[in-house]
Amino acid sequence: MYCTYQDGTATPSTGVIKNTHGTFPLAWLNAVTPQQRADVDTYLFVDDSRAVPSGFYEPGVVSDAAPVDGVVVRSNVPVEKTIDNAKQHLKNSIETKYNTVLRGGLVFSVESKALSTSVETVSEVVVTLGRIDNGKALPENYKVSDLTGARIVMSEVNLRKYSDEIAEHFYSARKARDDHQDAVDALSAFTDVITYDSSTNWPTNPVV
Repeated sequence: MYCTYQDGTATPSTGVIKNTHGTFPLAWLNAVTPQQRADVDTYLFVDDSRAVPSGFYEPGVVSDAAPVDGVVVRSNVPVEKTIDNAKQHLKNSIETKYNTVLRGGLVFSVESKALSTSVETVSEVVVTLGRIDNGKALPENYKVSDLTGARIVMSEVNLRKYSDEIAEHFYSARKARDDHQDAVDALSAFTDVITYDSSTNWPTNPVV
């Protein structure tokens, strides 16, 4: 896209450029050098006005910079969100981290296997143990899938241990989330919000 530039303002166009120098079709603009375009007050136009450094900011006043090397860049001066909105953005990111960690699996203490904590897997473990508690035998050669897709034979003892470790993993993830969100609630300065480190104290997910 090209634009004309006058009195600090760019006027972009997706097609023909018309100004006091004449009418310039897109094919001609694409074919000539930046200096030839500049000679007729026409420049490549880059719109960065919607860009903000992070979710803690909103787009501010839009301005068009003077041409540099045949390019005019439209940008904005980001504005800090209100402290409440900044804190909510951070808490949303903590919630996203929580859901990722919660369902990201665990390293099982037996043979250090990387096992799932997905909704489907947890439901299967709960249902299977419920059947055992109601007097049903664990199916012979009962298997669960690890995070690589391999099938692992699971005894009743290990299945119960797996269930306990899922519960501990869930508790640790919830505690990390709640502790971080409580800490965010206690912040009162925008700078403290944007520099808060929410990456600590989460339970470990296996790397596969």
